[in-house]
Amino acid sequence: KLNGGQLQQALFVQVDIDDFKLINDIYGHQVGDEALRHLAIIMRVFFPREAILARNGGDEFIIVLPTDDLAAAERIVRDFVSLKKEFNYRQTVYHYTISMGDAVYSADRADGKSPLDVLRDADTALYTVKLRGKNGCCRYAPGMTATRRVQMGFSLRDVVFNLPAAILIYDAEGEDILFANEELISLFECDDLDDFLHYTKHSFRGVVHPDDYERVNTSIWQQIYACTNRHDKENDAINYRIITKRGRVRWVIDRGRLVQSKHYGRIFCVILIPDEQMDAMHAPSDRTDG
Repeated sequence: KLNGGQLQQALFVQVDIDDFKLINDIYGHQVGDEALRHLAIIMRVFFPREAILARNGGDEFIIVLPTDDLAAAERIVRDFVSLKKEFNYRQTVYHYTISMGDAVYSADRADGKSPLDVLRDADTALYTVKLRGKNGCCRYAPGMTATRRVQMGFSLRDVVFNLPAAILIYDAEGEDILFANEELISLFECDDLDDFLHYTKHSFRGVVHPDDYERVNTSIWQQIYACTNRHDKENDAINYRIITKRGRVRWVIDRGRLVQSKHYGRIFCVILIPDEQMDAMHAPSDRTDG
């Protein structure tokens, strides 16, 4: 509680939205901004009036929860994590999850940690939650710092975006593109993700050469229905043409998997490999005007 302006005991909490960059990349920055506003509003409504709420930059927030009952304060934090988070923007409902890390501050603590030290502990606990799969909360404990330093020197998101392979993820039913990394954007000679999505009309159909699409779509599903043993990887590839934004026709090898996603249902995870041998064989007949 606060005593003459002096904070005696509190739970310090670090909060951020899971995969916020992907929300911006897939749905646009306006949806990302709306997610931030929604989180700020429900935090203000959910937490008690004496809680101090602040934005720490980007999608990160800080909560300082003064309390005489740490167990009760932790229950509040855990209840907030489990709260369903969804909002409506332009007649579309969007869902997101958050991760939270907390640490205890006490004015008379023996280790002499300052509020800033405790806030860093809460941040370390937050990244421990990220390592465990996100969408949860965790109390700081000694030893977490070393784990974070070793395992969180980079994020999985950074690795995926910069892998030397063109990665595409799309919805198996509607063919809506859910993810494209930098290598794929470069393969299509687009400027950025928004440019790529606009060029392909947000659809796998827009990735494949129009003359190849029906053949490709039929072959993909035939391979799936024929492959009863998922350990058999031999049939999970198909060749087809793409047309880059600059009008170049290129052959690629599509190696993909149909998987079940918790949030999206059935999705295809695909790596596109430029087929230079096919390019060389078909170059004279595959030029487009301009």
